[in-house]
Amino acid sequence: MMKRKSIFATLFVIVLTTFMISCEDNEGKTPTPLPNANLLTDFWFGYYQEDALTNPEDPLPGFIYLQVPVSGNFEGELFFSYSGCATGVDIGRVIGTAANGNLDGTWLGNVDGENVGGNYLGQLVGNGIYQGSYTNDDGKVEIVCDADFSYFVAPNGTWFLQKTGNNETLDVIAVADTDPITLNWNTGSGAGLAYSVVVIDAACLEQDLDLEECLMWSGISTTNSIVYGEGVGETVPAQGLVSGNTYLASVTCINSSGQATASSNITFVR
Repeated sequence: MMKRKSIFATLFVIVLTTFMISCEDNEGKTPTPLPNANLLTDFWFGYYQEDALTNPEDPLPGFIYLQVPVSGNFEGELFFSYSGCATGVDIGRVIGTAANGNLDGTWLGNVDGENVGGNYLGQLVGNGIYQGSYTNDDGKVEIVCDADFSYFVAPNGTWFLQKTGNNETLDVIAVADTDPITLNWNTGSGAGLAYSVVVIDAACLEQDLDLEECLMWSGISTTNSIVYGEGVGETVPAQGLVSGNTYLASVTCINSSGQATASSNITFVR
């Protein structure tokens, strides 16, 4: 669910006035010491994608995570990475049951006073990936902030999740011995126009499952690297990272049509 005047739309204009920087391999240092291997072992990270056919006005992706056991109850959150009528972090919570590689659940949230939510379904596919779809029970909803400012809640969409540490696609590298830290990555195809980056306190998320408490920073880059707290745009201001703590960084590549094309995540120690 993305508003018309989203930060991504603004970035598209900025990028059109500059040259595109292709996605290339970048060298970096492997962070030491190693991240806490006991954190986020049953977590999955990725993105949801609004359907472009039913919501052509602003079909943009957002961050999502789930904690999924082999069988039993799963839970997670969708992070609506846009600025709505009021400031703050808008989140939808996902709950349901996992069994035999299938997820059957619901999601529920509130966006600028409007209740949103519906079905949330998916299945485990090859190479440790969950894919699925979601719906909004009230269909497509326009939220009007004022006469010049509105955005839509899409009636449906899809989602994509990878296991913690699945870094094959973008090859994200955290250079954590600098201040501030730097993240570098590549896509190989050079198709990215913008990159959505989130950094999360791993121990906090393991314990609380609460992005409002555990999200350290959310920023946007138009190149295949970013300095912590210094993106061309941000939806959550950067908080200080504590030396010795384990963090998770998730990067999603978004093309000029507003479609997510790739995602990877890593854990690192500050």
